[in-house]
Amino acid sequence: MARNLVLDPELIERALKLGGEKTKKAAVTRALEEFITDRSQKRLADLMGKLEWDRSVDYKAERTRRECRLLIPASGRLRSGATGRPMLAKWVR
Repeated sequence: MARNLVLDPELIERALKLGGEKTKKAAVTRALEEFITDRSQKRLADLMGKLEWDRSVDYKAERTRRECRLLIPASGRLRSGATGRPMLAKWVR
């Protein structure tokens, strides 16, 4: 979608030098992406202290990784015998 914008030439030049982008389009695109990311992070930071914490949740217990083993047939092929189509492997805890 092409748009004509009147941008401050000095700002564009500074953005090109600082960002290392080769084209004006790339510099503007990168600036918009970073703007959106920054604003999204600011919204999350604004929520600090406004959400209630469920003290019954053991967040440390949730961090532990459970060991999983992948069962692979002796043939090493993950194919269904009836249809010959690829099938999902089975995870065992």
